[in-house]
Amino acid sequence: MRSITIRSRRQVRGVLPMTMVDRDGDCVSVSPNVPGPVMSMSEAHFIICEKANRWAVAFRRQLRPVGIRVHETRSLDHCHRELTKAPRSLFAVEVDPETLARRLRWLWHTTRSFSRARAMVVACRGLEPADLMLREAGALHVLYSRRGIAPAARLVRRVIEPEISAPIGARQRIWAELPFAERM
Repeated sequence: MRSITIRSRRQVRGVLPMTMVDRDGDCVSVSPNVPGPVMSMSEAHFIICEKANRWAVAFRRQLRPVGIRVHETRSLDHCHRELTKAPRSLFAVEVDPETLARRLRWLWHTTRSFSRARAMVVACRGLEPADLMLREAGALHVLYSRRGIAPAARLVRRVIEPEISAPIGARQRIWAELPFAERM
């Protein structure tokens, strides 16, 4: 049983929605007229911040069959707002030589502000020497070519899917991960 505390209330068309915070710090909006949670504000998303939509299209092709939606943003501020709505998300930021210094600072601050969020960087080929700096700033993975989308999409799935699936106990998780589990 999760411990839940009420944070705020407001009257909307005869329904009294409440935003509640559980022991893990997850925000859950519930309504007394509807059983169970209405919307989880800590749901995980895959957010990509880039000028054009080249990377988003490539990720969408890989992630649509598994049901993971790609949320596109065009600015760092919009990406920050999306992370505020879904703080457990994985976000990808486009970096080029002109924006490297600014994106490094933003990435460093953002990964420390949103401790449950995970970061990925999509960059042009000339930035391979900056790989260690980008990882030190908080990037789990740095992608230089759209040919590497398939492994990056697997990383997105590994990060996002556990966040959106129903929580299970340790025993069930261990049994599910055993190689012979499907035979039992």
